[in-house]
Amino acid sequence: MVCPGILNSNRLFPDLNMTRENIQFISDGYRSGALGIMYTAWDDSSFHNFISTLYGVAFAAEHSWNATRSIDRFSFEKRYCTMRFGKEEPAFLRTLDELMKFGEIGITYEMNDRIFYERFTPEPGKYLNINKEEVEKARAVLNNVLKAASAIETDRDHPEIRVLLYAVKQHQFIVESREILSHVSNSYEEALWVAGAEKYQARSRLLEAVIQISRLEEPTLWPRNQFTGIWLSENQSYCLTRGLQLYQEKLAQIERVKAVLLETIDTIDRGELPGAIENMGLEVREINSNYFPCWLFCGSFENGEIDETYLAYAGGEAQADPIPGERFTYVGQEYKWTRYLSENGFVMDFNRAWSSVNNGIAYATAVLYAEEETQIEILFGGSGENLLFCNGKEVGRSEKENEFLADKYRWKVTLQPGANRLILKSRQLVHEWKFSFRIDGKVVKSHKQKYYLY
Repeated sequence: MVCPGILNSNRLFPDLNMTRENIQFISDGYRSGALGIMYTAWDDSSFHNFISTLYGVAFAAEHSWNATRSIDRFSFEKRYCTMRFGKEEPAFLRTLDELMKFGEIGITYEMNDRIFYERFTPEPGKYLNINKEEVEKARAVLNNVLKAASAIETDRDHPEIRVLLYAVKQHQFIVESREILSHVSNSYEEALWVAGAEKYQARSRLLEAVIQISRLEEPTLWPRNQFTGIWLSENQSYCLTRGLQLYQEKLAQIERVKAVLLETIDTIDRGELPGAIENMGLEVREINSNYFPCWLFCGSFENGEIDETYLAYAGGEAQADPIPGERFTYVGQEYKWTRYLSENGFVMDFNRAWSSVNNGIAYATAVLYAEEETQIEILFGGSGENLLFCNGKEVGRSEKENEFLADKYRWKVTLQPGANRLILKSRQLVHEWKFSFRIDGKVVKSHKQKYYLY
């Protein structure tokens, strides 16, 4: 059997560009004498809907029934729209094609759902990283998507149109939340600069920030309300509240920022100076590359030593090449490589996995693909004692760190063409056991724990 799939795992909407490439396995299987086809949709991750897969399923059926000849995509799409909507709907197809361009940008690569579900405002005492160049690219795509979607003539309550517009709104939120948080942060900083001498100017900047953050309410409420109808039209209600909670968390973040801004206006009205931006949870920092937000974790090995190997089953750190779910035994205890995602797209937290207090040893691994031999500079930060291996060679070693500080270390690494195995080995020294990892100034696109250098 051949089993191509519609690429919807960990995605807000199926990546139809990859789906169309996957279709080749149907004719390949036919020529090789395969018994038949099982077309797959895995729905890994969070809150998918079946309707969004229908185009891909129909496209696969078209190829399955015509495995010996080439298929004219545009003829298929005309017939598809006629069957689904009762007429040709070019704006629907244009919207689909424009939406797929989000899959080519680092920030929304492969339409991944991670950036939609993660925090979009910093917590007090922390900061939000934004790659403004990537956001600008996403804004250009969004403008074209919104223009195409506005021209759709078919009834917008049609299930397939409704689901498409829902995905459009999700991507609109990704772009606008980053843009608006940058504006809010800048407005607060400007208010800080002038608060002592120009009270009313500072007040004006904060009022502007309140208006800006309030603009995010509609892009949150509309998809939240749509989610309820879409979910219940396909599924039982028992998991609905989990999906709605994701939107409630977004609304809570908006309300927190708004409350901070209004409290600061009150502070200025009393003749006092505003608090530092980092303490208010409004600090935004611009970065020139994205952090690696997904790794395979393994551990923790209690009371370990940094130079002792715990991967002897695989030949040690020099030869280990783990895959998700891989299991092994060490000193009578079973361990497993498990995928973990960052909660904020930035920091990886070992203690989310283990809550270790016993000076444990943990591993994190990812694969970085390069088209040619390339020298890169890794920006690493981590609490504890850390070792980084690339293709089995030690390429970086941190000091013993009692606190996490992003980008503290710069390690130069030469990548080979193709896959490069990264293995981070970390020894816990303090309860806050975290690390961050990115490549200085390089565009990196990701699929789960696999990263692609461009």
